[in-house]
Amino acid sequence: MRAEPASGVVRPKQAERSARKSFRCSAAARLVERGHDPTFDHRSIRSRILRQAGRRLVGPQGFLRDAPPDESGAASYLRARIDEAWGLDFRERHPLAGKRALDVGCGAGLLAEPLARLGASVTGLDAARENIAAARHHAEGQGLAIDYRVGGVESLGDERFDLVVSMEVVEHVSDPAAFIGGLAGALAPDGLLILSTPNRTPLSKLALITVGEGLGMVPKGTHDHSKFLTPEELGALVQQAGLELVDTTGLSFDPRTGFVLSTRLTLDYFLTARRA
Repeated sequence: MRAEPASGVVRPKQAERSARKSFRCSAAARLVERGHDPTFDHRSIRSRILRQAGRRLVGPQGFLRDAPPDESGAASYLRARIDEAWGLDFRERHPLAGKRALDVGCGAGLLAEPLARLGASVTGLDAARENIAAARHHAEGQGLAIDYRVGGVESLGDERFDLVVSMEVVEHVSDPAAFIGGLAGALAPDGLLILSTPNRTPLSKLALITVGEGLGMVPKGTHDHSKFLTPEELGALVQQAGLELVDTTGLSFDPRTGFVLSTRLTLDYFLTARRA
C-alpha cells in the first residue's frame, strides 16, 4: 500500500497547482513583467503585433531603432508617421519631447512605455482596473512616469493631446462612431490620430476566429467579425469626426519574419488622421 505523505508535505502535483493558482492571482503584474498584455494576454493579435515590433525596434534603452518601414512592422509605422507629421529627424531619440500622448485601451502599457521613452508625456486609459494596476507596476519598475487611469476617453474632459493612439480597440466598442468622435475630440490643434484594427474580410475571420479562437490561441468570443471595420468604413468615421485622412497601411503576416507592413489591407491595417 502506498504511504501517504506526512502532514505538511505537499505532493509535486499539488505544488504545481498551487504555483499555477498563485501565478494566476498575480497574473496582471506577472504578465506585464514577461512582456505580455493582460488585456488580451499574449495570444491576441495586438500583443503579437507589439511584441514583434518591440523585438525589432526597441533597443536596450527602449528607443525605437531606425529601420525602413517595410522591414520593421508596427512600431516603425508609428515612428514614420510621427516624423512625417511634425518634420522630425528620424535619428532623434526623443522626438516626442514636449508633446502629450494618449493611449486609449492601453492594456499593460506595451505601447505607452515606448512612447514615454520617446520623450512624450503619456496618459494611458483602460477600462480594466487590473490592467492599469499592472501597467503602473511595470512603469514604476522602469522608472517611467506615465499617467495611467481607469476609464474611457469620455473621462478626459477638456484635456487635449498631440498624439492619440488606439490599437485593436475600435472593433470591440459598441458605438464606433462615438468612440472615434471621442478620440478626435481629445486631439490638440495639429494633433495626430493613429489607429489599428482588423479588416472585415474572409482572411481576418479565418486568422482571428477560425484559427485563433478555434485553436484556443484567443478566448472564444473575443472577436465579432461583423463588428470589424473596413478601411473605407473607418476612414468615413474619421472624416465625419472632422479629421483629415493621412495614410492607410496594411499589416500582413510573413511566415519568415512575422508581422510586416504591407500594401495589402486584408488582414489588419493602420490608419492615420490629423485635425484638418
